[in-house]
Amino acid sequence: STNIPRHREITGHLCKSGAMPDTFIRGEGDSIKAAEEQAWQKYQGYIADGHEHEFETRGYTDGSGSCKHCGLFSSGVFDLHEIGAVCEV
Repeated sequence: STNIPRHREITGHLCKSGAMPDTFIRGEGDSIKAAEEQAWQKYQGYIADGHEHEFETRGYTDGSGSCKHCGLFSSGVFDLHEIGAVCEV
């Protein structure tokens, strides 16, 4: 029998409300602590320079977008009517 090593990925999540509603930040690592630390560091990067998040669709048609300054991805930042993504039946 061959002993095949398995890659084990641990994920940690940081769900923020208030300043960044509808935002889910994922971290990955070899332990829960490492994954949560990566998620925390991502969050710190999103708020570090104090900029106002300016979102662009980057091809998403579901109202989601990414900040063009720091890459923060968030859902519900665009009105579907404004971006022309509403299906008319």
